[in-house]
Amino acid sequence: MSANEISIPNAAQSLPPTPEGYEALYEFTYPTVPLIVGSSLLGIGMAVAVVALLTSLHGPDIFTFFEVTVDGETTTYAMDLTAIGIPFLIALVATTVLHEGLHGLVFRYYGHDVTFGVVPSMGAFYAAVFGKFQR
Repeated sequence: MSANEISIPNAAQSLPPTPEGYEALYEFTYPTVPLIVGSSLLGIGMAVAVVALLTSLHGPDIFTFFEVTVDGETTTYAMDLTAIGIPFLIALVATTVLHEGLHGLVFRYYGHDVTFGVVPSMGAFYAAVFGKFQR
């Protein structure tokens, strides 16, 4: 095996030689736990910021509240989380599809066959080209 080839553990083949002008091959891995913790904290912080912004712009009536009275004495107000949750999920899916779709369009522009997929263990969606070098 030459200096430009690396073996994939437990794989039947090795990667092709690195073309001129490319850096040496290396195994890329995500730091899964820091990414999950960091993105969770960022997501919670952004949710709080969006609620605060919407409340300051439109007042607390922007969120759906309902009233429960027990024996004419106790009144409870509870937020209907669907007013935030459903638009959030729609925006999350739309953003992910658009983001990965743009990656796929660029790969196709450069003549690659694109693979789209999901890695549930990492909470990741991807558009990728496998088995070819990309700039």
